[in-house]
Amino acid sequence: MKYDIAVVGGGPAGYTAALHGSSLGAKVVLFEENKPGGVCLNSGCIPTKTYLFQSELLEHIRLATEEGVFRDAGQYSFKKIYDRKNKVVEKLVSGVDGLLRTAGVTVVRESAVCKDAHTIVAGGETYKTKKLILATGSKNAVLPIDGITGRNVLDHVGALDLKRLPQRLVIIGAGVVGLELACVFSSFDVQVTLLEAMNDLLPNVDGEAVQFLKNNMKKTGICLELGVKVLSIADDGDGKRVTCEYADGKKEFMADYVISAVGRAPTNQIALNLGLKTDTKGFLAVNDRMQTSHADVYAAGDITGGYLLAHSAYAEAEIAVRNCLGEKEKVDLSVMPRCIFTMPTISEVGLNEAEARKAYQDIKTGKFPFAASGRAVSMGADSGFVKWIARADGSLLGCTIVGAPETSELISVAVVALQAHLKAEAFVPMIFPHPTLSESVKEGAMAVLGQALHVPNDTRRPEH
Repeated sequence: MKYDIAVVGGGPAGYTAALHGSSLGAKVVLFEENKPGGVCLNSGCIPTKTYLFQSELLEHIRLATEEGVFRDAGQYSFKKIYDRKNKVVEKLVSGVDGLLRTAGVTVVRESAVCKDAHTIVAGGETYKTKKLILATGSKNAVLPIDGITGRNVLDHVGALDLKRLPQRLVIIGAGVVGLELACVFSSFDVQVTLLEAMNDLLPNVDGEAVQFLKNNMKKTGICLELGVKVLSIADDGDGKRVTCEYADGKKEFMADYVISAVGRAPTNQIALNLGLKTDTKGFLAVNDRMQTSHADVYAAGDITGGYLLAHSAYAEAEIAVRNCLGEKEKVDLSVMPRCIFTMPTISEVGLNEAEARKAYQDIKTGKFPFAASGRAVSMGADSGFVKWIARADGSLLGCTIVGAPETSELISVAVVALQAHLKAEAFVPMIFPHPTLSESVKEGAMAVLGQALHVPNDTRRPEH
């Protein structure tokens, strides 16, 4: 069996490569021993966002109950929430299956063994290919902590498969995954302790947005412990005892379950077997055409390191496919939206304020608070802000949005602006619908110019 392109791995990068290759007329085979969709669809992005939707709904109901809008509201069935999460995943997995089938992609549900760049053995069959795309993804990293593999110590996959809510939960690692899980379980009335080795959260995210998130986590009862080294995890009756070291001594935390969320490691065995070049962390080295150290082997998605995001994987996969078919295109990830689905969600694109100040001598910022948005106030979401970063001439460099619902949707306005290399003044004639949250994105850009209408601005002057 001979193919133009063989893809190993059926996650966002893999199935996108298979679909795109087929759409361009290539004969494609995809190897995935598990369900298609990878971590994102089966045990990452989609199930966590399904839980987060229910969490946010609960928070709105609780707020309305406190205000007397509802009586005795806020009761919920975690079993129903769990079942709904599984149904959402099953529906989307089925959808990907259908897309691959309709596109005419040969899908092999077996573990793939790459004998060389052109020969793959799976399920007792041998497959030949002109080009190979590796999309084998990443896995949960494991720190050398005593007891990390013990009973009731879970990774994010195990955490999302809990059928009953624990009373107490300790999460090790306050990166994106740890933060999202902390917010989800806290909203479901679980006592959450979050342990982080660094002295602050999210070092590459806007400082004001991070502080806003920390304040909100404190209000919701999440115990955030920074500057912590986890020494050991041990059984203590039916629970777990986590021993930590601080600068000034040791401390213990009790939990029913412990979740390890300390980052991602590459699933790189095939790459190593093929002798492909990797970086110091084991991620596969690729050039700007997504080509590995072997001319006929390309890669996309988490295996290449970088952003470790599904939408970056989509873009990388499409470039890899077109170059497999003879093009010489370079991937452009310079305008990459980054969304952290905590409560509240933090969404960014381009440079944040600290990065811009480091890169340029003279920058301007424009900040619009959701407290000044009629739509946000009417929704009870009147905290947080939109912040634009621009050069002195108004050229937009980046945007951060935090606080209101669906900031991950609002950030797409900023994506378009940065991709088009707009200046803040380009927003002046634009008409946004009222009352909407998206108006705040325009008002933030107007604030760069000192022309925001719905906030006091001493720099605004009437035109003559």
